[in-house]
Amino acid sequence: MAKHRAPSKDRLADGVLLGAVASGLAAAALGGAGAANATCASISGVSAGAGCMSTPTSFAIGLGPGTEVNAQGLFNGAIAVGTETEASATGVGNLAVAVGNPGVNGQVMAVVPTDAIATGTFNRAFAFGNGSGAAAIGTNNTAFVAGNGSDAIAAGRVPPPFAPGKNNTAFTLGNFSSASAIGNNQLAGALGNNKTKLNAIG
Repeated sequence: MAKHRAPSKDRLADGVLLGAVASGLAAAALGGAGAANATCASISGVSAGAGCMSTPTSFAIGLGPGTEVNAQGLFNGAIAVGTETEASATGVGNLAVAVGNPGVNGQVMAVVPTDAIATGTFNRAFAFGNGSGAAAIGTNNTAFVAGNGSDAIAAGRVPPPFAPGKNNTAFTLGNFSSASAIGNNQLAGALGNNKTKLNAIG
């Protein structure tokens, strides 16, 4: 997710359920690897294919060439779908989902992979679009982006480096836009194309 930013600027039960669902998804994906282009799956530290890593109680699933998926800690889930797509969930009860292919990101004006990062405790990061990224860092943060070349960040400080935040929500709906909920208990939303919002909606 650091690639996407210019240098200047109830829960545990859900994790258990997601782990159980992921086990079935992984088995189905690997069973039909030829049709689904499944790259890898890792459930509770048991892996098949290259590019996925997990620890006990967590799962990582990658569908597509060159995906990199990491789920480290307790009750974490990470899913990446696309080409060279990246998803990382580390800590306790985090979920990261990235769907897309490399594309030009509006913050750095360079081609980057789609990625999602959820780090800490009970964070959720969702990135849907080419060259887009979502990062939720700290405790109970949510970052959601739908669009190409866009970002959503919910954390205590913008990178570099990330710092933990609490109860932040950032959502971006549009292309080449960015929403950052920075600090604690902040809300940010970028609605439309070529928008930049910090702790604000519009």
